[in-house]
Amino acid sequence: MSFISKIEKIEDKVVLYKYDGSDLQKDNDNMLEFGQQNQKKICFLDVETTGKDRSGDEIIEIAMKTLLYDLDSHSTSKIIEIYESYNEPTIPIKEEAFYVHGIAEETIRGEKIDWEIVNRILSGADLVLAHNASFDRSFIDKGSSISPQKIWACSLEDINWFERGFSNGKQELLCLWHGFY
Repeated sequence: MSFISKIEKIEDKVVLYKYDGSDLQKDNDNMLEFGQQNQKKICFLDVETTGKDRSGDEIIEIAMKTLLYDLDSHSTSKIIEIYESYNEPTIPIKEEAFYVHGIAEETIRGEKIDWEIVNRILSGADLVLAHNASFDRSFIDKGSSISPQKIWACSLEDINWFERGFSNGKQELLCLWHGFY
């Protein structure tokens, strides 16, 4: 996913400038500033699965990005940690799920989530945030001993998108409306 940082009209063309994230620095070495009270570590998390059945389907991809968030300026200042992994399931990917995420079985063959890394990242987070968090959490809780103890927030249910002028809380539409493509 990319973000549009600037749009210009030049003659008869519209030029989109992609945000490159250069003002966010990944920093695993500077752990001292994490203790400051005005900063929190937020872990953004997303999973892709073999289907919608929370009890029978399995994770095929996990993506986690932990950012340092400043409560005074309401901005992110650093990317602390990133983890992404495919996972080969024990069941086939349902056709409906494939049309949502486009992940083919040959892409994930032999891949496995490292739950020790997932638990370490979750342990360090003050908050875990996902879009439709109840769905993501139902899968993460199965593999993580830390997840059930964490505070989770949901960017779908915890935000009144209609009140903010958006007719729908679907992630794909929200991304487009906010300049992501």
